[in-house]
Amino acid sequence: MADFAAPRQGHGPGKMAPEVPVSAIAMEAGHSFAEDTAFVVDTATGYMAFQYNHNGPRLGSVRDYLFSADKAAGMPGGGRPLNADAFGFGIGSVLKPEAYARLRRFGIFRSVEVEISLPGALAVDLEAGRSLSSVLNAPLPDGVETMSIKLQSTATRGGQLSAEGVWGIADDIVRLGSAVKSAVIVGKVDDHTRQEEVDLISERVSTDVRIQLGNGMRYDRNDRWIALRGALESWQDAGVLPV
Repeated sequence: MADFAAPRQGHGPGKMAPEVPVSAIAMEAGHSFAEDTAFVVDTATGYMAFQYNHNGPRLGSVRDYLFSADKAAGMPGGGRPLNADAFGFGIGSVLKPEAYARLRRFGIFRSVEVEISLPGALAVDLEAGRSLSSVLNAPLPDGVETMSIKLQSTATRGGQLSAEGVWGIADDIVRLGSAVKSAVIVGKVDDHTRQEEVDLISERVSTDVRIQLGNGMRYDRNDRWIALRGALESWQDAGVLPV
């Protein structure tokens, strides 16, 4: 179990009560408001349940911190090793088994549409030869925050995308994790069936859990760990995590 924190930027919250205006929360020198994100790892299976916090540390930042802390695999000066597998682990999304099954039924792939958050995507090491690596490494104008990519087969009868290429992109989308804002693959079983789409974002393995607010109107770290452990165990019991 771990918890990662980052300072909250910009305007902070205040405190209030009925008939009392909002006022500042006294802060000691050197302190700041913060947002935190927790995760729980099952070392037996290698799967992680990662808390989503829109304002807290993102999955990519946590992964990079863990990489930099691995001095055995890291290079001098904190750089990354040439071998992308040197760390022995990666952090990404897991799709529901039904999503994989639907993709495997497609005999014809017609289009792939992806929207990627570049700050997060560029922080991920996609080794040379992966489907999206050359696209993400292409020179771009400064200030680009989001990249939209649409690949579509020709409109002629029998037009289709390479299955190998589409599966490569699907693997990269899973690997990029929370850096992917939207991702839809469209295909069909054969020429005699209708097209259907698989939304790789809505098909991610996830769970909503309600927990009580603790002291200071915050979600207690231990409560979040308990909820994450419960979510991970429920996924394992339901068989949604590939063995």
